Amino acid sequence: MISLITYLILPLLLSGIIHHFLVIKYDLLKFLRIPVDFGLTLFGKRLFGNSKTFRGFAVMIVLTGFFMFLLSYIFTSIQLKAEPFIAGSFLGLGYSLGELPTSFLKRRLSMPAGKQEKGVKGVFFYSLEQIDSVIGALIIAQFLVPLNITANSLLFITGVAFHLALDLVLYFRGYKTNLDKPFYLKQETS
Repeated sequence: MISLITYLILPLLLSGIIHHFLVIKYDLLKFLRIPVDFGLTLFGKRLFGNSKTFRGFAVMIVLTGFFMFLLSYIFTSIQLKAEPFIAGSFLGLGYSLGELPTSFLKRRLSMPAGKQEKGVKGVFFYSLEQIDSVIGALIIAQFLVPLNITANSLLFITGVAFHLALDLVLYFRGYKTNLDKPFYLKQETS
């Protein structure tokens, strides 16, 4: 079970690290920095905003496929329903698509991209941002490998934990400079 969880999470984790620490930090692949909503609006508000780009999709899809392919030589006992590169690419796609509903909802509520709200609304959206992409990847994983309820639960918990840990590292290392401090790190002032 641990090898299956590692095989499904590690490619996404490595891709996310490269995406943030290299691609975004050094503004690589600028030609793909096109918003996936093409600037379209609904009732005067952007669909997803500028932070959801084809660059993010491309990096997550290609790198997750690449890392799953490489790891297939280590995790030889795990039989996927697709070739490892294809399976990983779809996992990266699911991860990326999973972020869109939260972005859509935040734009409907006039919440600016990358900003943390205060109070219950802030806690809700920060939590949602930590789980949305994990859920997207989990949905795709159902089609790639047989997963029981235990595996799904462990994948969800582990995926969210790694997502949260990476978010904290990015914040403390200054890579998410456009973001407000996560709500649980803020001190209330009276």
